[in-house]
Amino acid sequence: METIRDGDVFDLGGRSLEVLWTPGHAPDALCLLDRENRLLLTGDTFYPATLYAHLDGSDFAAYRATARRLSALAEKGTDHVDTLLPAHNEPWVSSDYLEKMRDAFDSIAHDETPFVLTDGNREYKFDGFTILTRDSPATQ
Repeated sequence: METIRDGDVFDLGGRSLEVLWTPGHAPDALCLLDRENRLLLTGDTFYPATLYAHLDGSDFAAYRATARRLSALAEKGTDHVDTLLPAHNEPWVSSDYLEKMRDAFDSIAHDETPFVLTDGNREYKFDGFTILTRDSPATQ
């Protein structure tokens, strides 16, 4: 049995997917990057709904670092990603969401965003998605 590592590339016969380790929602979360077609399969790391950073195994700081890493793929350039293929809610969305997700995690980390308590968790609302955390990110 082989272990999948960040940066591994799988040739699917005419299409290659690169593994991007994206912990935060879960410690073993990953995304798959199709550089040639400018697509990112985001799984549960991003989708236009509630992002769960409050579950057992979730890690706000790691999720924030993931958001910062992925946002670089939305910047115009040779590695630019145009489209995200999330696991839930929408079949594809604009890569602009990667920058919005980065900004949202940064805003929460700097205690700049109001929240409501939902079942004892902090719910932060943004344009097109929300983020749930257990406590203040300063205590996580």
